[in-house]
Amino acid sequence: MAKNAMLANERTRDLYEQLDVYPKPPLIPLPALDDLESLTDLGLIPGKTSHPLIKAALLIAGFRRFQKQLPQNIESLLRQCNLRGPGLFAPLISATLALADDPRTTNPIERATTLILAVRMFYEDFFSGTFEPDRYGGQVLEMGQYPNLFATSVIFEGKQARIFKSKKLSQINVIVGRHFFLLDLEMLETDSAFEQITTALSAIVEFAQKNRCSAEEPSPGWLTACSGPTQIRTFQILQQHPVNRKSLYALRHGLFTLCLDLETVPKSLAEATFLAHSTNFGNRWFHSSLQVVVFGNAQTCAICSFDAYLDGNVMMRGAAEIRKRAAACPIKNNASSDFSILPPAIELQ
Repeated sequence: MAKNAMLANERTRDLYEQLDVYPKPPLIPLPALDDLESLTDLGLIPGKTSHPLIKAALLIAGFRRFQKQLPQNIESLLRQCNLRGPGLFAPLISATLALADDPRTTNPIERATTLILAVRMFYEDFFSGTFEPDRYGGQVLEMGQYPNLFATSVIFEGKQARIFKSKKLSQINVIVGRHFFLLDLEMLETDSAFEQITTALSAIVEFAQKNRCSAEEPSPGWLTACSGPTQIRTFQILQQHPVNRKSLYALRHGLFTLCLDLETVPKSLAEATFLAHSTNFGNRWFHSSLQVVVFGNAQTCAICSFDAYLDGNVMMRGAAEIRKRAAACPIKNNASSDFSILPPAIELQ
């Protein structure tokens, strides 16, 4: 696949995306470099005679101009440079959040459908600017991490790992029974969205149950839970095979990853959190910034990736916003509704 085609589908390389619909937070305040206290902090102890000389030297050397541009330069560095490095041991540094049950249903397919619709609504609300920004003491906080909840993943380019943000927003990555599927929602209809998605998910589950993986059959999901050096070596080898390379490329374009653990029924949200985070790695894709795990009794957890530049506040509020929107989605059970069937999901090889 041509490199230009890959880059054409990338929406930005900024780690913190700047959107005009949200006010920018103030730049980091820095002390003046020629201030007496600042000089002392640098280890210089200017006296009555040396202080003016130091100020003059700083002025001649261009430090005044440097100091004036420094806050903007620091912000650009933070937005564009991945200072976290390739911390690829994702289960260790990801966070799993339990979502409160939806009292309207214990059907996992129905719950998963409301969550898909909720993530899409959250995306639309955020990028349109109708989402209320975070504030502290009346000051709007940095909002540039929230876009990382959507269509964001860790990818490998040769031996290098980096963050990729896709322009494609109609694809959902679905994993069930260690089978990986791409579900395209581009043909979703406003009035029949619930029925279309439940029908599509039911077909995916039926296929996976008829074609169960053996206990010995490997899953690519396991690899995303390995240590960094193991992943770098393994994915470099995988990408040399055309089929693997095509599948890995396709996975980077999912709006988020839906993991259906339908054979597991947690007894509590605490147990659900443990099971989502620490078991069944074959049914996960930790390279995705956001994974939503739905169990057989419709209990649900969200797994958020620190590697994809999601910090605690964004994880917590993001999961809460998804749950709130899912609870507001109508649950329909009208089997006689006249609606268009979505294109069949594509199973990745």
